[in-house]
Amino acid sequence: MYPRLRLCHSLLAQDGVLSISIGNDEHANLKKICDDIFGEENFVSSISRMMKSGGAKGRFFTPNLDYILIYAKNKELTNPFRSSIPPEQIRTYYNKIQDDGDRAGEKYGEERLYKASLDARPNQRYWIKCPDGSFVIPPGNTFPDVIEDGEKIKPNSDDGVWKWTYPTYKDEFNKGNIVFKETKTSALVDESGNPSKYNIYNKLWLIDQQEKGKVPSDFVGNFENRQSSAELKELDIPFDYAKPVNLLSYLMEIFRCKDSDIVLDYFAGSASTAHAVMLHNAQNDKKLRFICVQLPEKVDPTSEAGKAGFGTITDIARERIRRSAEKTLTDNPDSILDHGFKSFRLSNSNIQTWNPDRTDLEESLLS
Repeated sequence: MYPRLRLCHSLLAQDGVLSISIGNDEHANLKKICDDIFGEENFVSSISRMMKSGGAKGRFFTPNLDYILIYAKNKELTNPFRSSIPPEQIRTYYNKIQDDGDRAGEKYGEERLYKASLDARPNQRYWIKCPDGSFVIPPGNTFPDVIEDGEKIKPNSDDGVWKWTYPTYKDEFNKGNIVFKETKTSALVDESGNPSKYNIYNKLWLIDQQEKGKVPSDFVGNFENRQSSAELKELDIPFDYAKPVNLLSYLMEIFRCKDSDIVLDYFAGSASTAHAVMLHNAQNDKKLRFICVQLPEKVDPTSEAGKAGFGTITDIARERIRRSAEKTLTDNPDSILDHGFKSFRLSNSNIQTWNPDRTDLEESLLS
C-alpha cells in the first residue's frame, strides 16, 4: 500500500481527505504508514464501524468491528465534517410548522433557552420580560439590582445562565424566534423568587440546521456488510467482501464533496465506489465523478464469479458499473444522471507494467 499512498498524497486536493477501511490486525501498521506519508498532524480520526452484529466466532472476542482511518492532505484547509439530519429526527423534533410571517410553512423545532448543564458565563445571566409583564431568570442566588429586561449580573458558579448573551436573545426575539410557554414545572424564577409560570424556547429552523449539518459520530452502526451482500445479490454480481454502497455515500456526505470533486478508489474491487457515486449523485442532485483502479486479477474458474463468465475482477467491476447505473436510473427516474463511463488499461509505455498471467500481481509491480 505504501507506493499507492505516496501517490495518493500527491494527487489529493489541498482540502482533500483519504479514507481507508482496515481490520483490527493491520490498523496499527497502516496508521504508522499514513502518519509517515501524511504527517501525524493530518490524522483526522479512526471511525469504528459495525461490520456485523451477533456471531460467536473468535477465541477471545467476536469480531464485529472494522475501522476507517481518515487523513487530510492539509487538515487546516479541510472543511469540517457534517452529516445530514436523520429523517427520524426531522419527524420527531422538527415537527412544528410556522403559520405566518416570512417563514410561513417552514418546519422548526424548539430548544430551551436555559439548560442546567450550561457553565456560568459573565454576560449570560439577565432578566427577560414575559408576555404578562413578569420577569424571569434562571435559578440561582445572585440577581441583578434592577428588574428590567436585559439587566444582567455576573453569575457565581452555582447560578444558572441563559445560553445566549442578551443582544443575541433580543435579536432572535425581534425575528419572532422566541417562544414563551406557560407551564407548572418551570425551573425559571420570577422577580419575586417564585417559580415562573413560563418556560422560554427558541425556534430551530429545519432548513437552517440542514445547511449547517450535524457533527458526525466516530462510531457508525447502520452500515453492516450484509447490506452489501444484498446489493450485490440484487445486481446478480458474485463478489465477496464489498463495502456497503450507503456507507460510501455517507462518507461523501460528511466530507461535503462538491460537484467539482473526483472520488478516487485505488482498490476498486467490484466498483462499490462507482456505484455509490452514481447513487449519491442521483439522490442529492450532485455531479461527482469517480476513478476506480483495479488490477486484472484472475478469478478462480470454479468460483461463482468464474462460473458466471467473469475472467478477472476488472470484468466484475465493469459489469457492476453498468448494472448499478441502470438500477440507479430506474430507482431515481427524476434524476439527471450521467451514467456513462470509460474503461482504460495500461498500454506500452515507460511505466512499469505487469504480466497478467502471473498470480503475484502486487509483487510484480515492484519488481
